Order: sequence, then C-alpha cells, then structure tokens
Amino acid sequence: MTLHLTGPALRFFEISRSLQPARQVNAVVRPQEGAPVGLFVHLVGNFECLRCRRKSTDRIQTKLLRHEADNSCRDYRVGDAEELVGLGDYCPLDPWDDRSPLVVVVGEWDCRNCGLGWQWAKATFEVRPVAGDPIATLRELVDFRPWQAADLVGVNFADEWLAAFSGLWASGAKYNWFEGIEQWRARPLAERRERVAAGFRQWCREIAGVSHEAEPNASADGGRDSGSS
Repeated sequence: MTLHLTGPALRFFEISRSLQPARQVNAVVRPQEGAPVGLFVHLVGNFECLRCRRKSTDRIQTKLLRHEADNSCRDYRVGDAEELVGLGDYCPLDPWDDRSPLVVVVGEWDCRNCGLGWQWAKATFEVRPVAGDPIATLRELVDFRPWQAADLVGVNFADEWLAAFSGLWASGAKYNWFEGIEQWRARPLAERRERVAAGFRQWCREIAGVSHEAEPNASADGGRDSGSS
C-alpha cells in the first residue's frame, strides 16, 4: 500500500528521512555551549509502543541533563538526579517559573518489536536551585501522545521534533532551527498546542497506521478516561 502524505505528516516524514538520527545531527548543528560535541545521556523508562502495544524498557538519548566525559551515555531512571543544562534545545510551552515541577516532553525512542520510531515520553522533574546549574531529579517518565491540544496543557517544554509537527519548521535541506523557533515563539500558546496535536494525529494515521479512535480508553478529552488526571 502506498501512502500519499500531505501537510504536517509529509513535512515531518521528510525531516525524519533527511536528518535521522536526529540526536547525533543536532549535536553537530547546535552543540550545547561549552559541552563537547557527541556526548549525551539516556533517560530510561518502561514504555508501550503506539502501534504494536508491546511494552519494553527503552532509552531516550538526551542532552537535557549534564553530559560530559565523566557521565556520557549514563542511564538516568526515576529517582536519579543530575544538573539541568539543556532546556535551550527544547521548545517552550506553558511558562515555567524555575520551580518544581518541570514537565518536558523528551524523545524519541524506537520500538524494537515493530520498528516504529518517533515516540515520545513525558518527563517530570523536581528542580532544586543551587549555585550554577539547578539539580533536576526525575520523578516520572511516561508515554506521551498528544492526541488533543489539551494533552499539552501543563507541559513546559517539548522536544523539537515533536514541535515540528506544528509545520513551523521547513523540511529537508531547508530545515533551520533558528527560523523555526522564531516562528514557534511568535504563535499564541493555544495555537502551538493545536498545531502539534493536529500534526501528530495526521502522522499517526499516515505513517504509524494508528488512529485516535483505536486507542484504549479513547475519549473526547484527549484520549484519557475520566479517571485520568
């Protein structure tokens, strides 16, 4: 079956084909100031694949936490703490006042069973201000699927490739982080949420082969049952 992609799904598919693996490419294009290129750490959690529903323990590569020679490739799980250094590489959503909790959508991870990539998780941190970079303790790491704009309420920062579902970044060779983030910041918060959710749903239909209606406990309030918080 041949998929004919349009809109955000097409733009995002072009980005994914031309820039994978995204984390390594971004390390070269926009290195964290003062940090050696190519270093990163992992957030480790238990996730369920959007498509095949297989549950597994996976690693999400990130530069959100301190990533230097002494801790490069280290795994961080719920309860672990580290210096918070990489928020500048994430796209702002709900304003954050530098206090707990800090909610960041991180990504991405690939399912080892069916091969579906571009899956995200919501990381919640307790942040303690100290001299220098604040200390962030990972308190929760769970699957994240923004079926509706309401699912993004409470999220302070989003992974740039999830934000790219908004269609505000050019695709392929024309991709430019700085131009895209300028467009992102210029849009009202409600519009950013709506655009990301719409792009995510289209990507799910046209690439992942999954619809919101097929989600367990799918409902009009964003795919969560009434008991969800």
